[in-house]
Amino acid sequence: MSEDAIHLELFTKHDQREFFNGDAFVNDSGNVCIYLDEKNFAVLTPKMAKRLSQRLDEASRQALADHLAE
Repeated sequence: MSEDAIHLELFTKHDQREFFNGDAFVNDSGNVCIYLDEKNFAVLTPKMAKRLSQRLDEASRQALADHLAE
């Protein structure tokens, strides 16, 4: 796990959970894994991981701009 653990709230149709030790890494198959805990994780192809990264970057810039505009 990386030193910069990810804190995440996950909302699903049936549940809401918080994760404090999230991480991201490349698995043996070369896919990107977003690890939340031993039962909750996502696996993305490198192309989808890049797309997600771009969308997260856009969202974080927008959130920061909105915060600074307040």
